Amino acid sequence: MATAQDPRSSPGDVLLVGDEALTDFAAWLDGSLTSLRDMGISPGKLGEMALGRAQFGGWFTAMSEVAAKYETAVLRLQTLVGIQQDLIEALGIATLIAERGYENVEAEHVARFEQIMGELEAHYTRAQDPAPTRDMMGVTPIAH
Repeated sequence: MATAQDPRSSPGDVLLVGDEALTDFAAWLDGSLTSLRDMGISPGKLGEMALGRAQFGGWFTAMSEVAAKYETAVLRLQTLVGIQQDLIEALGIATLIAERGYENVEAEHVARFEQIMGELEAHYTRAQDPAPTRDMMGVTPIAH
């Protein structure tokens, strides 16, 4: 049977960290998030990368398709960067909760954590919804 000092043993519900280790980690996360934003890596800045169809060389059908794909990629990148930054923020708040206890963290931090997690759940629930079925002509049937 494994003992508490045995590295193969499960620590159970106990998380042992050095003094201020979680605070330092939360500060590092906050600094990382600030650095990303200072470098211009934000959903808003990515949105500025949008290009018009004319910038793809004209109004040919193929160029319109390329422009649409590019626009889709930029929108997806905006979403992913926003999620990444929200999760970094949520991890920082979760670190504070782990260190100080839920009741000892400011209510605005807890509310922001819950907001981030709710938005994340809504995003991934929406992403998992099955795509509408289409008939052989590519038309989505109308539900009655």
